[in-house]
Amino acid sequence: MTLLEQNRLHIYVCDPRNTFVAYSNDYKKEPILACSYSEDLNGKRIYSVWSKNRYWVVENLNKIADSREFATGIPVVEYRLTPTRQGCFETVLPLIDALNNMSSNRMDGVEQLIQSFIWFNNCEVDDEQFTAPREKGGICTKSSNNMPANIQLLQTTLDQQQSQTFVDYIYERMLTIAAVPDCKASAGGNTGQALVIGQGWTMAESAAKSMEHEFKAAEKRFLSYALRALQSDMAIRSLSLGDIEIKFTRNKTDNLLTKTQGLQNQLEAGIHPRIAIANCGLYSDPEQVFLDSAEYLKKWEVTEEQSAANAVNPDSDFAAIMNKLGGEGDVELSER
Repeated sequence: MTLLEQNRLHIYVCDPRNTFVAYSNDYKKEPILACSYSEDLNGKRIYSVWSKNRYWVVENLNKIADSREFATGIPVVEYRLTPTRQGCFETVLPLIDALNNMSSNRMDGVEQLIQSFIWFNNCEVDDEQFTAPREKGGICTKSSNNMPANIQLLQTTLDQQQSQTFVDYIYERMLTIAAVPDCKASAGGNTGQALVIGQGWTMAESAAKSMEHEFKAAEKRFLSYALRALQSDMAIRSLSLGDIEIKFTRNKTDNLLTKTQGLQNQLEAGIHPRIAIANCGLYSDPEQVFLDSAEYLKKWEVTEEQSAANAVNPDSDFAAIMNKLGGEGDVELSER
């Protein structure tokens, strides 16, 4: 939520449990209403409601305490991570529950092993003899009617090796679905780029890029509201939404040698430095890098003589092609 108070913008992070935004049901899906509510000490619920041009204060959904014009638009902006409105962990909640259940069962198996019962077969032991192992560490019995006597623990041991295999499988599936890199040490002999791809860092980068579009849409709505609210400032009045570019700063130094070679090859091939810097994948803000490096990129500037020498004459090229096809003298081009 962004509100203009005393000629200053104040940004608040609202609790999603008591704040919501209503959208139109047409193809535009534009926000048409926003609401945030709270309760006072007497238990009375107060709703603050904004539309594109009006603001209301409603008490207990049955009394409008305030109503006035609000020309700057809806101040509440909803930032969605994905179109499904789910967090990065919500898609793997069943797998997380399965891991918790497996850990609980393994702990139960350890406790059952410690607390297992003693089975006395074909032998009689009184209470005094039963308490003797606590002091002497053993027990001696005699069988009756020449039947073999047997004393053993009643226990069921959980196969920890098979359980660990199942736990590892669930954990790997969880990381794959949530696009989280696996930080386990890989086998030797892998190159740096192979580790980036094999451990899931490339997949995590792709997932982060897909989430950027949702963030940009919400951020543009916030910037549009902020610009409207600050129209009284002359410096802001000349600024438009197209003048602001949203950047996401991440470490892009992986595969650095290949990227720098690609940048150099583009510059040597005559690609404009701004395009080459933007497409090499080295910088989070290529436009700022180009502006800061403009003085050092002068050697790649094309002079007027070079531009004239590299200029292409379409008429002469067309005539040369026709001469090769016809095999005869020069072909005169008709005037266009």
